[in-house]
Amino acid sequence: MKRNVHKVIISAMILHTVCFLLGCKDIEDEKSLDNPIETVVEENQIEDNEDTSMKVTMEYVCKEYNMDESDFEGVDFEDFVNEFNLKYEKIKKENVKVLLQCYKEDYGKVKTPDYRQVFAMVNEAKLTEENQDTIAIVLLSQIKGEEHHYHIFDFEIGKIIIGEGSESTILEDEIVGEADEQVKEEIIKLFEEYDAYSWKQSNDLKSEINIANGEAGTTTSWSFKVKFSDNTIYRIHGDTFTDETAPESFDLFVNDLKALATSSSEE
Repeated sequence: MKRNVHKVIISAMILHTVCFLLGCKDIEDEKSLDNPIETVVEENQIEDNEDTSMKVTMEYVCKEYNMDESDFEGVDFEDFVNEFNLKYEKIKKENVKVLLQCYKEDYGKVKTPDYRQVFAMVNEAKLTEENQDTIAIVLLSQIKGEEHHYHIFDFEIGKIIIGEGSESTILEDEIVGEADEQVKEEIIKLFEEYDAYSWKQSNDLKSEINIANGEAGTTTSWSFKVKFSDNTIYRIHGDTFTDETAPESFDLFVNDLKALATSSSEE
């Protein structure tokens, strides 16, 4: 009987102790709710006037990561921020220095289009004195056996490209110069000098695409194409630069056009 009494007393004491401890914890929890922990706020501290859903500024990034504006030299900061969607609400979770390095190595490179797709459009146009000022891309492609060479003046991205192989993928070292307004004026002068406005336009798009892919069934072929700012396309093509498939003096025009691309790359 005494043992049972002792057991009851001990159980009651344990229960009382547990209740006391739980009660203290509840009080502490209530206090913590009444007084938010400042360190949490500090870890996510953002200027009071900044909207967390907005994209960050260079000033904020430099201050937060102990960086200098010179670290972003040559970088389009707005494009960098947009590329990684950097906002105040997530900036603490990102390593901006690593992202900047990645951007400089990859995302900062000039992005070239798939030129085969660009010129696959069927919106045909003539080359005239009226639309020559609106040229956006000029492409000269030549195939000799297994070799495929091209010269591209892309005024939309401002680059001159001399390369070989597929026109779909341009390598970084194939970008050789700047396609600016002065270069465009030089091309227009060549159009005028060789009376390009009288060149007979090619209407056989399928045949022209086969030539561009090296599938024309001849050992030599060429194509010359112009894309205008309204996405219309002028195109001519043939077998060699000197036979009946080419306009008069077309080989001389090609030489001058190639020389323009080369000279621009040396400046």
